[in-house]
Amino acid sequence: MTEPDESLSLTGRIWPAFLARSFVLPPGLTFPYDETDWRDSLVIVESGALDLAGADGRSWHFRTGDVLWLVGLPVLALCNSGTETLVLKVISRRGQPE
Repeated sequence: MTEPDESLSLTGRIWPAFLARSFVLPPGLTFPYDETDWRDSLVIVESGALDLAGADGRSWHFRTGDVLWLVGLPVLALCNSGTETLVLKVISRRGQPE
């Protein structure tokens, strides 16, 4: 799902208690939602636009700069219906149980 990214830095300081990963989804693709992929993670839309496809047919749209918590939601899939590659920064605590 994601690649490790050791560049997490807030105010120039790396926080060793946290792990930052990047999730990349090219234009036109969909990624099935699995809550365990997002557990204990804060998700930031770094670039592009994210559409969440809901189990009840609804959808939600998020853009660069939006911050999300993707746990406990009625979501079926993450979609990139835009023309730009979607990049999500996924931040979680290191060493947390799966």
